[in-house]
Amino acid sequence: MFHWIDYTIVIVSLLLAIFVGVYFAHKQKDTSNYYAGGGKIPAWAVGMSIFATLISSVTFLAYPGAAYEGNWILLVQGLMVPVVLTALIGIIVPLYRKVIKLSTYEYFERRFGVFARLYSSLAFLLSHFSKSGTVFFLVSMALATFLDINIYYIVIFLGVIIIILTLLGGMEAIVWMDVIQGGLLIGGGLITVAILLFMPEGGPAEVMRIANENDKISFGPYDCDFTRLTFLVMVLNGIFYALQKYGTDQTIVQRYLAARNDHEAKRAAYIGVLMSVPVWAMFMFIGTCLFSFYHAQGAPPLPEGIKADEVFPYFIRTELPVGIRGLIVAALAAAAVSSLDADLNCISAIAVQDYYARFKKTPPTSRNCASDGGWWSSPASER
Repeated sequence: MFHWIDYTIVIVSLLLAIFVGVYFAHKQKDTSNYYAGGGKIPAWAVGMSIFATLISSVTFLAYPGAAYEGNWILLVQGLMVPVVLTALIGIIVPLYRKVIKLSTYEYFERRFGVFARLYSSLAFLLSHFSKSGTVFFLVSMALATFLDINIYYIVIFLGVIIIILTLLGGMEAIVWMDVIQGGLLIGGGLITVAILLFMPEGGPAEVMRIANENDKISFGPYDCDFTRLTFLVMVLNGIFYALQKYGTDQTIVQRYLAARNDHEAKRAAYIGVLMSVPVWAMFMFIGTCLFSFYHAQGAPPLPEGIKADEVFPYFIRTELPVGIRGLIVAALAAAAVSSLDADLNCISAIAVQDYYARFKKTPPTSRNCASDGGWWSSPASER
């Protein structure tokens, strides 16, 4: 059962989001500040925000479960991202900052026509709206289990916090809250790894022995078979994932516009992905350590019929000490808030830029109206 100290840590971490949203509310006087922080956020903070957005609560729970059940093959996708970005970022970031005002899909219209813009922006809205609902439900269900609170109360409380943060604070509040939440996520993961390495009798050496004997730290199978999950399939998946996420996804491209200049925008992109890959690996390693922990001599038994993706939550509930348990659950909630607030802001940006400003005779901010029906007076590279 959760101790009151654990409840306090989780509640304070969530209430902090409200404070940040209210703190930055007075700066939201035009659409440039609201959707891109006025293009004045430092590169390291934008990079941290990209990282926090990529590491969702689904990653928090799914990666340990995948590594516990199998090996590290899911990580291959993430390992391909830096390879692709080495060639991509130097071209795509300056291009977007020069060509678009806010919407990624404005470039699609200039390159392929209006249908391409409307189709791609609608696809973004539908995919991220549905994804947000899935993430929201999964994290609410997990928090309800951890905190022993009715899931309806979790949904309402968490939903209100995300809306307040996004609605009042805009992109600047989201970025700085992501910095805090990203640090909480990294800290929670590192503490979990340290506990899992030293809890079993024999320490890290025993953990690695069990993992190696059961082939837990590998990326196979390596055969050329496109009908199942293999190394080659995940390599191809990772290449296309990197192209889609960093080249066309509004949640990432909008961060490029929040940086001060092209150089800092490129730095932010590299920071985001170079932080994400080690953290993805860390959560895979947590799954491996969980396997070693529950298969070591004298290990506590797992409940009969427990699924692989339920082992990490079970470990948090039953093995972690007071305070640490609350910190890990707060990190889980932080991962959800980081991805959901970004989705909400970007969905709003696309709705305004690609639809409202196009079909409304009077743009939302006439003094910032551009000649093509947008609302910014100049591209990000000129601000």
